[in-house]
Amino acid sequence: MHDKIYLGIKNHDTGDYYVAACALPAQIGRQHDMRNQVLLDPRYRTVSRIHGMIERTSRGFVYTDSSTSGSRVGGLVVRDSRVALSPSFEIEIENYTISRVEITPFVILSTTGKLDEVQRLEVLPGRGIGVAEVAAITRRYPDRKPTVQTPGATLEMIDLNRWTNWDIDAVGRFELSDNHPVWVAAERARVAVKRNKSPVPAGQGRTPLAALDVIEVGPMRFEVLHPHEPRVVCGYERCHLLNPPPLEANCRFCGRHLANAGGFSRIL
Repeated sequence: MHDKIYLGIKNHDTGDYYVAACALPAQIGRQHDMRNQVLLDPRYRTVSRIHGMIERTSRGFVYTDSSTSGSRVGGLVVRDSRVALSPSFEIEIENYTISRVEITPFVILSTTGKLDEVQRLEVLPGRGIGVAEVAAITRRYPDRKPTVQTPGATLEMIDLNRWTNWDIDAVGRFELSDNHPVWVAAERARVAVKRNKSPVPAGQGRTPLAALDVIEVGPMRFEVLHPHEPRVVCGYERCHLLNPPPLEANCRFCGRHLANAGGFSRIL
C-alpha cells in the first residue's frame, strides 16, 4: 500500500479550499500531469511546472523545492533546496498555502449491475466527487482516456477537487457537509436517482447520506462507505443493498436471510 498524506490546499486569491489525497512522494506544480498530485492553477506564472515535492523519510517529512521562484516554509524562502518539515507543516507557493491535515474520509465505490468494482474515490472537503457522462468528459477533453473501461458504463466518477475538472458538466456530485456525505443533483439533471431503492425527488437538490447507503444514478450503482468497512451485500438480485455484519442475519431492507439469499461479505 502506498504511503498516503492528505493536503489542504488554500487559494488566498479566490478563497477556494479543498483537500487532496496524495501518495507519497507528492509532487506539486502547475503542469497538467497526473504526476502533479497537487495541481496548481497555471495562470499563476510564478508557479513552476514542477514546483516541489513532499516526501516522508525515517526522520519525518521533507520538502524539496525545484522551482525558479521558490517557496516559503516557516517564514523562510526555500529555492532549489531541501528542508525538513514539522508534522503540521505549511508550505506557501505564490497565493497558495499547502498544509497537512488529518481526516477520515468517506469512500464512494461504483459497481456494475453484477457488483463488480469499477471505481473508488474518497470524498474529501471541497467540491467532492462528480458523476458525469463519459461522453461529456470525452467531448470536453478528447485526448483524455476514460477511467472507466467497463463495457456499457455510461457514467464516470471524477475528482472535482482537481481544478481541471471544475468545468466538466456533471449529473450530480457527492460532497461533504459538516463531515457527512450528501448527494447534490445538478439543476438540469434528468437522470433518475434512487437511495436504497427509494426514488429521490427530482427537485430535491441535496440528499443526506449515511454509511452503507446505495445510490443508483441511472444505470450505475454507488456504495457509500467508511474505508475498510466490512459490509454484507444482500444476494437477492432485486435488492443488492448493504448490511452490517454478521451474515447470519436478515437483510434490513428486503428481510431475506442473508446467508440463504446468496449474500456475501466483501471488504473494501
